[in-house]
Amino acid sequence: MLNEVKAVFGGRRETETAPLYQYDYGQRLTDVDNRSKSNTHRLDRLEALTDSIHSLTQSVALMAQKQDATAEKLDELTADVKDLKAAPGEHWKTITKAALTAIVAAVIGYALAHVGL
Repeated sequence: MLNEVKAVFGGRRETETAPLYQYDYGQRLTDVDNRSKSNTHRLDRLEALTDSIHSLTQSVALMAQKQDATAEKLDELTADVKDLKAAPGEHWKTITKAALTAIVAAVIGYALAHVGL
């Protein structure tokens, strides 16, 4: 039996000494070995692809952080612009209020001066 197995695994196929089922094992072993080599190559390619995906994931995470920081800065700038736009309006209100107060005071003063007070 051992000689029969050696005949199959040693690469010699001797139909007289080795039974048919042992040829099947030898062929199956060769097939499995070939598939193993093929799978090793596929795994190597998949490993490189996985590394690329990992790198891409890190880049996307970094971009998301930068986008969040940019959004915060944009919110601050928007608030500053609103404040700057509101400032002239407040100045105008103050000026018109002072002018109206002066006019009303002048009219009241003129009226009081003609009445004799």
